[in-house]
Amino acid sequence: MRYLPLLLLIATTGCAPTFAPGDEIRGALAEGDQTTADGYVVDDHRLHLPAGPAVLLTVTAEAYDPFIVLASGDKRLGQSTGEAGQRAACVTVDPVEGEALDLFVSSGIEDGLAYGPYVVSMEPATAERIDALLCLPTSRDAPPGG
Repeated sequence: MRYLPLLLLIATTGCAPTFAPGDEIRGALAEGDQTTADGYVVDDHRLHLPAGPAVLLTVTAEAYDPFIVLASGDKRLGQSTGEAGQRAACVTVDPVEGEALDLFVSSGIEDGLAYGPYVVSMEPATAERIDALLCLPTSRDAPPGG
C-alpha cells in the first residue's frame, strides 16, 4: 500500500514525480512482489531526475545487502551490490532532461531471497561520498543487459 499514492500519480499523469536531492523513497521487498527469472523479489521505481550535475542514488536496507540496477528504456546504465555486509548499494548518474529512469531494487545474492524495508535516497555526487560508499559510475555506452 505504500506505493499506492505514487502509482495513482503515475497512472493519472502518465509520469512519475521528479525525484530531487534530499528526497527519499521508502519501500519494502515482500512476498507477492514481482520476481526476476531466478526467483528474487524486485521493486521497480520510475524516476525523473532534474537535469544537472551528477547525482548519487543510494539504497540502504537493514535486513539485506541491496542489489540495484539503473536503466533507461531497455538500456542498463549501471548496477551495484555494494560491499558485503555494508547494507547499501549505490550508483552515480548524470541526469538528462526529460529522461525516465527505472531503478530496480532486489536483495543481493549473498542474502538469498530476503525481505524487508529499504530507503532510496539521492544526493549530489561528491568524490568523498562516492569513495565512502564505493559507488560505481553509470555508463550510457553500456550495451543492453551489460
